[in-house]
Amino acid sequence: EIIRMSLVRAHFCEKISMQRKDKENPPKAFLTGMLSLLDGILDHELHTLLAILPIHEEIKSALIEGDNYLAEYLVMAKNIEAGNWQATSELAKKLSIENSICNDAHKSAIQWADEMLTCQS
Repeated sequence: EIIRMSLVRAHFCEKISMQRKDKENPPKAFLTGMLSLLDGILDHELHTLLAILPIHEEIKSALIEGDNYLAEYLVMAKNIEAGNWQATSELAKKLSIENSICNDAHKSAIQWADEMLTCQS
């Protein structure tokens, strides 16, 4: 389930990045979502794992400090997971994205993650 959630977050963050027309950053957004649960997958502290891995500083900052646009995409994914619709709506407004687009992106991400895991069976 934790792998599935990582995949959902990754695809969701990527879709939000594309929606916002980030030029080079959909891959960074994808990786941010994918690595957001790395500590749970590998059972080590996230900051320790990120210190070892050659990952772009923006991604590390998003995951550890939570202080950039990539972190905002991840926070939105977490808010949707938790059913925190008020916070999701406020962040969507801040990012100039319609709520329906966020919801569609999350539904699409769930479907995509399930398809990826089905391919592995």
